[in-house]
Amino acid sequence: MKTKRCYRCKVEKPLSEFYTHLQMADGRLKDCIECHRAESREHYHEKRKDPEWREKEKQRGREKYHRLYSRQPAKHYSKERRQQYKDRYPEKYLAKVASVHLRGPEGREKHHWSYRTEDSKDVLFLPILIHNKYHRYMVYDQEQMQYRTLEGVLLDTREAAEAYYATLEDKD
Repeated sequence: MKTKRCYRCKVEKPLSEFYTHLQMADGRLKDCIECHRAESREHYHEKRKDPEWREKEKQRGREKYHRLYSRQPAKHYSKERRQQYKDRYPEKYLAKVASVHLRGPEGREKHHWSYRTEDSKDVLFLPILIHNKYHRYMVYDQEQMQYRTLEGVLLDTREAAEAYYATLEDKD
């Protein structure tokens, strides 16, 4: 078994006790895992004393949390991007406003099968993951204000949309 002497504690240890590092001659760091962790811990505690560093870490943590765990991506967009979306799809915005009072079961999102004015309050309540899945297999036709299948078939009635969604149940 190959061994290596730790730079810090000066103890001869097997190579498995050292982190890998491809730029080192032998492919391992110069200090053992134990010493490396101790140094990292000391460095972290030293950095924690700096208020500017703590504030940056808080901000980084918040951004990471929202990026990874938030289910409402619209909140992450700037006001300018939301306005651009509203200008590009005014019919979607109007349908959202018309259906804002509708409440569905917990853990479900509203899905407009059509954005026409007469259909703006006719929504389906879908589980979040299913909702995302359905949108992967549809294309929005802004001229018709309705969705099309990937093959180009217009889903012009609620029944047609629901029948298409039923065919997607086995996909993925």
